[in-house]
Amino acid sequence: MEQALFDHRIFRGSYEHWAIYVGGEEVVHLIPPQEESGASDLFKFLDSSTAQVRRQKLGEVVGFHRFRINNLRDGECEPRERRAIVRDACAMVGRELPYCLATSNCEHFVTELRYGKPKSQQFDHRAKPGDLIEIFRGSYEHWAVYVGGEEVVHLIPPQEESGASDLFKFLDSSTAQVRRQKLGEVVGFHRFRINNLRDGECEPRERRAIVRDACAMVGRELPYCLATSNCEHFVTELRYGKPKSQQTELGPKPDLSEPMHVQQKGQARL
Repeated sequence: MEQALFDHRIFRGSYEHWAIYVGGEEVVHLIPPQEESGASDLFKFLDSSTAQVRRQKLGEVVGFHRFRINNLRDGECEPRERRAIVRDACAMVGRELPYCLATSNCEHFVTELRYGKPKSQQFDHRAKPGDLIEIFRGSYEHWAVYVGGEEVVHLIPPQEESGASDLFKFLDSSTAQVRRQKLGEVVGFHRFRINNLRDGECEPRERRAIVRDACAMVGRELPYCLATSNCEHFVTELRYGKPKSQQTELGPKPDLSEPMHVQQKGQARL
């Protein structure tokens, strides 16, 4: 392997780790305490608020996992000069840095070194203000409206705020609060996508009006019902002027244009 650097993508089951090659079979990477202790569960990384920059042998970091060289943004961004990348990476060894799975993870760390700007594929969403965000949370789907600045507005019942992930617990909710939060905080470790699901049949409202009305509702407490006034009703009313939820419609037509997600039996949108 030449005395130059590459971003290394290491596949670790439920998550991917990133490091930057600095020569001599060594890499520099950002490692949270949970990974140092051998944690392999993505959920445990949500507890991390700091991480340390380490320089280690590539083999020690990879272990038995699969990995590949992946300079993922070379086609769209001009990489920095190699010597500068190696110099800056090595200069950071031993430092403790803020860590957040959504905004400052190990992929952000290596892409900032290589391109001068932190990026993570999971959160490179290209959403525009007024777009609807669909978040897949296992037994249910949560919805929010993007208002710009990496922030969303969404309707959140008390059970979700307390960390409940069981769909049945939401049946006890009668009220919910409108919140404005960072997209990364709302998404967490879950998969999400932009899904303006009714644009083909309804005329969306003007984007400024959607954002204005969404932000004006922040802090309000609204009635909540899984069947008639859930978070999908909330965002579709903002975008289209009429509340809709696929769960409550009879005979829904399957969307075959985007086979990203197969709705399982008993799964609902909240």
